[in-house]
Amino acid sequence: MSATPEPTARADHLNSRTMLSTAAYLSDAQISYGVDTDIPQAMQSMDPWTVTLTTEHGSESFPYFMGRGHNGAEPEVADLIYSLVSDASFLECEPDQVTYETGKAIEANTAKMAHLFGSYWPTLQQMDEDQIREIF
Repeated sequence: MSATPEPTARADHLNSRTMLSTAAYLSDAQISYGVDTDIPQAMQSMDPWTVTLTTEHGSESFPYFMGRGHNGAEPEVADLIYSLVSDASFLECEPDQVTYETGKAIEANTAKMAHLFGSYWPTLQQMDEDQIREIF
């Protein structure tokens, strides 16, 4: 009698990837230059972008800033998503390291992502940058 092999981490990852890409996939992403919010002083020298993501759960817009070293290159959707995942993780692990205003902005963006991706948001939060790039 042979035992059923344990699923590999790769199989688990592919399973997560399939779930994300089929059940909470992006149906649209719009990227435009500029933001319709006050630009924080620390980001005044950066290129401001607005990224609007749409899933089956609705649409949400996010401001996204890139340093001038990108020479005006448009950000990729994976850049924004990884940034939001990283921000949420940092706030959770190091809440004393962010200002009140920054913490509130991260909380608002995390709520938007939870709305867009529903029950798949926690799965997405566990992925590293390479895994996020594979999906988006």
